[in-house]
Amino acid sequence: MAAPARRLLCPGDILDTCTAETGPAAIVDPSQVPAAENMVQQLAARKGPGYDVIIVGISLDCGLAATRTQQSPQLVIGMTEAACTIACLQGPRFGVLTLGASMAPLYESHVQELGLADRLAGVAAPDWPQAYSQQPEGVQEGLLAQLETEARKLCEQGAHSMVLAGAVLCGYGEALTQRLSRPVLEGTACAVALARACGVQKAA
Repeated sequence: MAAPARRLLCPGDILDTCTAETGPAAIVDPSQVPAAENMVQQLAARKGPGYDVIIVGISLDCGLAATRTQQSPQLVIGMTEAACTIACLQGPRFGVLTLGASMAPLYESHVQELGLADRLAGVAAPDWPQAYSQQPEGVQEGLLAQLETEARKLCEQGAHSMVLAGAVLCGYGEALTQRLSRPVLEGTACAVALARACGVQKAA
């Protein structure tokens, strides 16, 4: 997840990372969301002080609102919030790509909570459980082809860009951008871009 973000760092930018020690390794079912929200708040409280901004590196931005309140006035940015925000600059509508059919309604609700429901062309969430066994930063050709197929359907529905929603999809943005000839946005990279726009140099 940090790799796409690090590619956007400028001299003087500092990006430190931390990973939850307990709770779900990845959200693959809606029932896991409450535990993830709690862990995000705990990590922010323990690791966040001393930084200019906290990036919530979980694709549903679990615990974002509560963490923002808890850490105020510290800047807190959600990775999917950031990608959707930048997607709005790429054209009138955007699509969301994630994994797991049961997750699609959660992303639709999250985009609505962000106030961007009228900008959403749709959510594509193919089932691809083998993606969770990939090597870090690896790109599975089969999944890449499936994502391209789903993205093209979203383009037909009016999407001008794509938001990759899911930690497991980090690293697919560049390849998909080349295949689609449209922007495919990775959340952690977008969060770094927004943080820099706010004058931030040190992020956790």
